[in-house]
Amino acid sequence: MSIDNQGPQWIYEDGIGEQRALLIQNGQPIALRLQHPQIMRYGRIFDGKIVKKISGKNLAIILDDNDVEALLQPIPKGVSEGQHIRAEIKREPIEEKGRFKFALAKPALDLAKLSNGYDLAQIISAPLDCKQAEPKKSVSTLVAANQQKPPRKLTPQIENIFDYGWEDLYQMAWDGQWVFEGGELDIHITPAMTLIDIDGSLPPYQLAKKAAEQVAKAIYAFDLQGSIGVDFPTLALKSERQEICDIFDAHMHANCERTAVNGFGFMQIVRRRTGPSVVEILQYRRSYAAAVQILARAANIKGAGQLQIKVHPAIAALLEQNQGLVDSLQNALGRQINLSSSGHLPIYGALFHNEAEIYG
Repeated sequence: MSIDNQGPQWIYEDGIGEQRALLIQNGQPIALRLQHPQIMRYGRIFDGKIVKKISGKNLAIILDDNDVEALLQPIPKGVSEGQHIRAEIKREPIEEKGRFKFALAKPALDLAKLSNGYDLAQIISAPLDCKQAEPKKSVSTLVAANQQKPPRKLTPQIENIFDYGWEDLYQMAWDGQWVFEGGELDIHITPAMTLIDIDGSLPPYQLAKKAAEQVAKAIYAFDLQGSIGVDFPTLALKSERQEICDIFDAHMHANCERTAVNGFGFMQIVRRRTGPSVVEILQYRRSYAAAVQILARAANIKGAGQLQIKVHPAIAALLEQNQGLVDSLQNALGRQINLSSSGHLPIYGALFHNEAEIYG
């Protein structure tokens, strides 16, 4: 378990039903990323059929050869319904409370090669924030591509991502909270934007200064994207509000645009949207996310013979419907897996019979 402490480095593993990555700097985890199986993955280039134009919006529904839908914008001139074109996914589908946003595609060049899109290893090898030109008036990135060590893939059965502090960051993302000395950030996902509320026991000015650094770190740590609103403590002096902006800029690890902090303490931040954030994945795919984390922990249990795993009934039902996940665990361990359920366990908890230890 060796990590070079001289610069940031991503480590990653191909887990059962999930790819996961952790950024380590100075021996500490500072960011995590998740990727679940997804056909309409960011960067995918495919040939699709225009099945319906949406009136007045320069938008169309496009269907790939697996009958998976995406929205195409803009519609190339002269293209009609029923016609096939080559398209590229520029934003993955996003689940929200009460609705589902289809993947968003753009026309691709006819000579563009077909592609399955970026997997997690490719994303962390070339950070997406560094692939595009700097937006006008944007905050410059501190964790730039030329500062990072090449990502290192963990060796299965020998090391795992949990050995490097994965669960602490993961738990904060799961809870939608970022805890720091003197306060905490509460992260709320809404259809309009991600809202960050600041709470703490410090005086408003001191709390705002501390929170400005922590907001920047949390945005990068959880890959918060799109429109982000931050509710700082109200500060009367413009000079104090400007100091909050300066602190935020000094610690922001991702390209973004932002407003000033207004008199009510509100700052708006905008980051390019390519897919769901870690917090969104865990909030809207809660059962699946919990299930694959349980399987990840099970994959590291030593022993022989049958491994009995007791989980929440919702997780048991999900795994029964996705038997391939359990089969992959059995193949990885070379052992038979026996699932059972208990309503007394939290959705992310599990009891592994061999070690008789409750996780979660």
